[in-house]
Amino acid sequence: MATSAQTYCDYATGNDYKGATFTDGAFTHATLNLQKTGAFTANQINHWLYLADNSSGKIVPGYYKIATKTDNDNVILATDPSVGHVDATDVKCIQADGTTSKPWRSIQGALDLLTKDATNGDQVNIKAGAIQVLQAAIVLTRYGGTYYDGAWLTFSGYTTASNDGGVAEVDGGGFTFIAGDPANVVVKYVKLHSFGNANFGIKLGSNGYIWRCEIHKGVSSPASKWAFTMDSGLISECVIHDIGNSTMYGILGGMNVENCYFYNINGIGCAPTGRLWNCVFYNCNVGIQAGFPSMVWNNSIHAGTFTTGTGINVSGGPPIMIYNNIIEGYSGVGGKGIYSASKDIFGIGYNTFFNNATPVSFLGDIYNDWRSNDVTASASPFVNPAGGDFALNPLVSGAIENGRAQTIYFLSTTASKLDRGTAQRGAGAGGSVSISPFRGNIG
Repeated sequence: MATSAQTYCDYATGNDYKGATFTDGAFTHATLNLQKTGAFTANQINHWLYLADNSSGKIVPGYYKIATKTDNDNVILATDPSVGHVDATDVKCIQADGTTSKPWRSIQGALDLLTKDATNGDQVNIKAGAIQVLQAAIVLTRYGGTYYDGAWLTFSGYTTASNDGGVAEVDGGGFTFIAGDPANVVVKYVKLHSFGNANFGIKLGSNGYIWRCEIHKGVSSPASKWAFTMDSGLISECVIHDIGNSTMYGILGGMNVENCYFYNINGIGCAPTGRLWNCVFYNCNVGIQAGFPSMVWNNSIHAGTFTTGTGINVSGGPPIMIYNNIIEGYSGVGGKGIYSASKDIFGIGYNTFFNNATPVSFLGDIYNDWRSNDVTASASPFVNPAGGDFALNPLVSGAIENGRAQTIYFLSTTASKLDRGTAQRGAGAGGSVSISPFRGNIG
């Protein structure tokens, strides 16, 4: 498989200027107009220019945002760079080219200024360190064309080189990360927050992939919104936490979700209509909302302070399969481990419960009832869930029990040695997962 074309942006040292460096731009204080013949052909609003002067001392060196583009010769700046509000005729601007040594400053600038690779796709690398602050939702219209399976558009954090695992931080500035719902987009190694009251922090179309990202509300106060959504694809190894008020949710959509950590979510942690497995939920009012045709298995769920909530709520019809999960702590009035008001389910069983007011309340039909294999633990099966340690305690009766074999149709009767909950360690070994080093960070 061909390697995507690489481009770089660095909010600390980059510059959204493409073209020959100029040293004699003219700035007019009264209108905030910067003029240089033919200089701004590639520039758009919300691009950042690094400006200085060519020895006159009339310009304060620094980054200045383009508020309006009049034409290719003139742009209006958002703020005044002049010293003492005087006009200057020797404004200097430094060129960037999107390499590691001369990066763009902003994600939007990178997309607008790079030369698209329609064959192999493009990867926009966002440097860790200085927080990238969005001036608007990122738009892909000027990036041009479509991105398709095999030629994805990728956003990735980095520290010194592409794909080195560095985590970039993006402040949404009150906006959704990407406008619209583009397909075939990858987001990895990025920490995202502060999306205001936008409907979604990230919203993708089909064939999306979000990997090793972290999302939280930051300084925003969202209501009745979702952190992530996509039409189809995969969310893997992400941390979703501190989302917002009682109607704020973590993940919604038709994607598959694996190996993620959800905590401090006042609404619903995750509501996929695909597969959800090997995830940890702590302090979520509703851990999982299972809709048609979801499959939910090998998850660890602890109520935290939300004792009157629900571990797994079934909201859709069959085929839904729920097995090999551990649910603890929904012990208050109305608290339920697994609940369905009326929906049917394809299969349920091999789950472990501790300290739930009602372990299972299921009013719909069950096509394959394996609940005789459920167990009730004698104490908390987790070592220290409040501290982020969801390792199973082997001294607790019922904490480590053989679960159902994982075949694609979940119908195998072959005896398995899989343990319940997250992070299986193999045949007969006992399950264990500790996420304490990653709490609040991606791991």
